[in-house]
Amino acid sequence: MTLVHVESPHLETTPIKLDTIVIATDFSRASQRAFEVASQLASRYQASLVISHVMSPLSAAPMTGAESRQIEVDSWVARQKLSVLADRPHARGLDVRTTVALGAIGDEVLGIINQQKADLLVVGTHGGLGLEKLMMGSVAEALFRSSPVPVITVGPRSGNVQLPFKKILFAADLSGRDLRAAQYATSIAEEDDAEIAFLHVLSHKDAERAEAWNEGGERLRELVPVDAEEWCRPVFLVDSGDAAEKILGRAHEISADLIVLSVKTPLMGDHANWSIASKVVRESSCPVLTVRGRL
Repeated sequence: MTLVHVESPHLETTPIKLDTIVIATDFSRASQRAFEVASQLASRYQASLVISHVMSPLSAAPMTGAESRQIEVDSWVARQKLSVLADRPHARGLDVRTTVALGAIGDEVLGIINQQKADLLVVGTHGGLGLEKLMMGSVAEALFRSSPVPVITVGPRSGNVQLPFKKILFAADLSGRDLRAAQYATSIAEEDDAEIAFLHVLSHKDAERAEAWNEGGERLRELVPVDAEEWCRPVFLVDSGDAAEKILGRAHEISADLIVLSVKTPLMGDHANWSIASKVVRESSCPVLTVRGRL
């Protein structure tokens, strides 16, 4: 996804330019659902689809002859599985490329993103411990934490996803890093003729200030492009409490089929934002688009 930078203080809806989508698969059930989302997006945006699989080394030590031969066999099997995916109905008629890599999964997927000049990464996740354990989260979470491009994560509770998206929930923390994610959310909403709701969750401390509720609503309105009224009527929601729980609750309430989150660059000393994103991804019944925020 490529967005044109907007200098004007009055935002305008910026069309998404989506040329190349990378799907990282481990051939699990979660990855199968993620593949269906990726292929539908590729079809909708007439984008190339790169289906990738990364094999982890058997050990850190130099490989023996037997281990090398096993890697060759595993690589051949993986290529055959990728060919089967590329021939599935969802992918037929698309420009599909496949790639198999050997190494650390995070590093190799990031390398594929850069090599393919990808605009979007799609992954499936099984759940797991999440980012409450800091750097020990699942592979999918590590990818959406470090990816230079937006990531759509299809979590373990996501059902069948049919595009176009019709109801979108954008959760903003109003930290000053929401603009890029808001542009993606509104662009997708316009492209898909979707309803869109903007949500901000106040902390318990802020919720005690009566003016914080009005301030939250006004700042949400500042994220809406001036031309949005031409194609939708955005809804603005301000809530308080546990951020992840409120996001999930509101998404269920409006039957959202896409949640958009702005996420900060991860720091070891400040992982609360990533903990929220991790919980939303793992428990959401719809795909979650995470966009790295910028000041």
